[in-house]
Amino acid sequence: DEVDRVLAMRSELLAMPGGEVETEINVPAASGDEQIVHVRACNALDDPDIGAIVIVTRNVTAHRRAVADLGRAKRRAEAHVDSQTRLLATVSHELRNPLAPLRTGLQLVRVARNSGDTAERALQAMERQVQHMVRLIDDLLDILSKPERVSTIIGEELVAVKQEFGQTKLGARRSEIEHSAQDL
Repeated sequence: DEVDRVLAMRSELLAMPGGEVETEINVPAASGDEQIVHVRACNALDDPDIGAIVIVTRNVTAHRRAVADLGRAKRRAEAHVDSQTRLLATVSHELRNPLAPLRTGLQLVRVARNSGDTAERALQAMERQVQHMVRLIDDLLDILSKPERVSTIIGEELVAVKQEFGQTKLGARRSEIEHSAQDL
């Protein structure tokens, strides 16, 4: 209760000749709105020139609201940066995934130069991976220009990746990417 706090402040101040106390209290304004008032009081009762308790008050409501607004804006900005970081990490992973089959395919082609069938299968797999990488990069560039399309584009790409590679962990990845996309 604010009245009890003010009375406790007064008692504390009277017990400290030459002392100071400082606090903030909530006070109803004439409009009915609650205002935050910073109070600083000095006990100058023993000072022969002053002989009083000096109280200085300042309405800090606007300042406190501005600080709270800045805090909320900071948290929103941090959440946005965090969601972009998660999205970038996920997209980065998805862009790197096709590189392993390409690398393996190149090694197979080098080893199987005389075996046309093995080399041809490796080249076809590499071609699919290159096409997939091109689609991912094109979609990423499209996403960067139109953030509202993140969920749709990445969702389509994840379905294509799942069909092509038969990966079972993509359900969780898709959920993570869609959550990141919604944060944008």
